[in-house]
Amino acid sequence: QDLLIGLAALHEEGYAHADIHPDSIWLDAQGRPRLDGGGPFGRSAVSIYAPPEQLEGGELTPQSDIYAMGIILYELLVGRLPGRRSPLPSHVVDGLPQGIDDLFDGMANDDQHERIKTMDEVIDHLTKIMDLEGSGDRVHLTSDAKIEQFDSLGRPFHPNNKNIFWFEIPMNK
Repeated sequence: QDLLIGLAALHEEGYAHADIHPDSIWLDAQGRPRLDGGGPFGRSAVSIYAPPEQLEGGELTPQSDIYAMGIILYELLVGRLPGRRSPLPSHVVDGLPQGIDDLFDGMANDDQHERIKTMDEVIDHLTKIMDLEGSGDRVHLTSDAKIEQFDSLGRPFHPNNKNIFWFEIPMNK
């Protein structure tokens, strides 16, 4: 969820990352998720994770990032990338709740107009699924995530280097 909150903050600033794929997501030494490259910082777009509108040269929006995160969600849960006629996650992995299937369908819908609209909606769906599963002690995420920029060595952002950014996500237990 930390990464989703960071993306929600990026979207609230009016940006779409537009280049989300597993190689752009990493953890720092403290275990905080970081997302590099993409959007206003450069665009390489790994086509497997790119939404149809991106492949067709259309407008990129936060929903483009939601699509990519949906593909990554499937890959994390099932262990392989979804194809056009892939079964839903709960049909492959025993014990997954129906809500995961609904979330995946809403995130990775090829029709941008039918896709979940905001990362906040994704977070809400995921939170409901976790609550239904009785997750016990949970981390409550605050909505005051902020975008911080650093270079690859962890030094504060320099205006001439716009290729690395990460999200600081405050969490309260």
